[in-house]
Amino acid sequence: MSRGRRTKAGQYESPVVIASSLSYAGSNPCHVRLQNVSSESFDARIEEWDYLNDIHYDETVGSLAIESGTHGLDNGSTVKVGRTLADHTWSSVSFDQTFDQTPLVFCQSETMQGNQAIVTRVSNVSSEGFDVKVQEEEANGSHKVESLGYVAIEPGVGTLHGMAFEAGRTTIDGHWHSLSFENGFTNPVFLAGMQTYNGSNPAGLRHRNLSETSVTVKVDEERSLDDEMYHIEEQIAYLVLESNETPLYVGETIPEMPHAPHGATLPTGTHFHPSDATPVLRASDVTDYGAVDYVADPFMFVEEGTWHMFFEIVNENRRPDAPIGHATSSDGLHWTYNQVVLTKQYHTSFPLVWKYQNEYYMCPPTGKKVELYKAQQFPTDWTHIGNAIDVDYYPHDPTFVRYKGRWWLFTERGNENVMVYHSTDLEREGWIPHEGNPVVTDRLQAGRQGGRPIVVDDRLFLYFQDSVENYGDAVRCYEVTDLSPSTYADQEVSGSPVLHEFGSGWANNGMHTFDPWWLGPGKGWRCAVDGVRAQESSEDLWTIGIVDIPPTG
Repeated sequence: MSRGRRTKAGQYESPVVIASSLSYAGSNPCHVRLQNVSSESFDARIEEWDYLNDIHYDETVGSLAIESGTHGLDNGSTVKVGRTLADHTWSSVSFDQTFDQTPLVFCQSETMQGNQAIVTRVSNVSSEGFDVKVQEEEANGSHKVESLGYVAIEPGVGTLHGMAFEAGRTTIDGHWHSLSFENGFTNPVFLAGMQTYNGSNPAGLRHRNLSETSVTVKVDEERSLDDEMYHIEEQIAYLVLESNETPLYVGETIPEMPHAPHGATLPTGTHFHPSDATPVLRASDVTDYGAVDYVADPFMFVEEGTWHMFFEIVNENRRPDAPIGHATSSDGLHWTYNQVVLTKQYHTSFPLVWKYQNEYYMCPPTGKKVELYKAQQFPTDWTHIGNAIDVDYYPHDPTFVRYKGRWWLFTERGNENVMVYHSTDLEREGWIPHEGNPVVTDRLQAGRQGGRPIVVDDRLFLYFQDSVENYGDAVRCYEVTDLSPSTYADQEVSGSPVLHEFGSGWANNGMHTFDPWWLGPGKGWRCAVDGVRAQESSEDLWTIGIVDIPPTG
C-alpha cells in the first residue's frame, strides 16, 4: 500500500483541501486520496487503481487549504469554497451567487466511505454551478456517497491570502502538453482539475518538469478493462500559487537532505574559510569516554534554531568500541560537547543524521552491515530498527538520500568500488542492489563516500574520499548524471577536490568528511569538516572544524 501522510493545514474552522495533480516519478496511473480533513490537518495518500498493486514511488503534490465560504480578492474577483455529496451518478452544485464569468472549479473527494479507488469528475461548469460525480476504475461500477470539497475561482492573476497566484484553463489530452505561466514563481505550487467529461474512461491529471515558468501536464487514464490508455481532449483548470512555506531547506521534510534554492552555487572548496573557532571539537572536549584519542566524521542537523552535531569518538584503549558523540551550538560556529548518544560493542562511525516524516534517523556502518537507527528521543536516545543491507564485504561510510521518489544508499567496497542500493521504503530490511553493482570500479580517488549528498537545482551531488596516496587525503565532488535501478553515471565537478590539506596545523595532512548546510540567499554554506595533522601519535590525530563557503562558491 502506498503510505499516507498527515499534513498540517494551519488553523481553520472548516477548511476545504485541494491536492491535485500528482507528479510523475512512477508511471502507474494514480491520484491523491484525502481523508480526515480537520481544522488543523488532513491525511493524504497516493492511490493507485484497484487493478494495480498499490505500491508506488513517492510523488510530489501541491495542496491548498482554504476556509469554506466566499472570498473577495484584491483583483476584484471572487472565490467560492464549499462542500457537496456525490456518488457514481451525476449531481448538480449551484453557487449561492453567480460569477461574472465562468469560473475554474477544483473538486476532490475528502472521505473514504468506499475503499475502491476513485477520481472526481466535473462537467458543465458555468457561472451558476457545475455537475460532479466520483468515478471508480472502468472495470468497476457503483460507489458509495463521498463528501467532496470544491474551490471555484475566476481566471486571472492576483493574490490569495498573501500568495501570488495565476489561474487559467487550457485543453490537453493523453499526451504531455507544455503549459507556460504568465508570471514567474520562485517556489510554485501547481494544482489542476478537469472541467469536462469528453472522455468517459476514468482518468486523473499528472504533471512533471514544474519550474518557475512552466509545467508539463497530461490526462492519465487507467486501463483496468483494456490496454488502451489514450484519453481524448479535455479542458482543464490550473492554479499556480507562490508557496508561503519558507523552510531552511526546500523538501518534504527539513531536511531529507540539504536542498538549496534555485540558482545557488554548488559548495566547493575553492573559497572555503575556516571559522575563527576551528577546530571546534577536539578529543579533550569529550568528557564521558575516558582518554579519547580523536574525533572525526561530523554530521550536523538544525532543529528549531539549535545546531546539533554527531560524530565518531575513538579511544584507542577501548577498541574495537567507537561510539557516536553529540554536541550543540546556537550558531553552527561555537560548539559545546554534550554526551555519547550511541555506543555498541563494536566500532560505529560516519553518523549521517536526517529527518523524514517527523522521525529522525541515523545510519552508522557496523561490520558488514549498514544499520538504521531511529530516535526515540532526539537527539540522545536511538534504537536500532533494522539493517538496510547485510553483505559479504565491509560497506564503509554509507550515505542515504531521497531523490526522485526513491531512497538511495551509496557505499563502497574496498575503497575504490561504488555500490548502490535502493528502496521505496526507508525502513525496509534488505534494500535492493543496483543492477550494475559495482556501478564504478577501480576509482580510488572517488570510491568511498565523504559527506552528505546534496541537491542543487534538482541535481544530485555526491562527495567522495580521495585515498590515492593515503586514506583521507581529500574530498571530491561528483554530479550524478544518470540514476535509476539499472543505470548510473557520474562526473567530477569543476572546483573539485572540495577539501584538501592546508596550513600547518589541524588539517595539514588531509580532510575526509564534508557536511554542507545552506544558510540562505547571500549567506552561502556552513559546513562541518574534519582534518588530520601529520604526527606519529594518535592523540588529537583528527579534529573537527567548521568552514564557510560564500554563495558564489
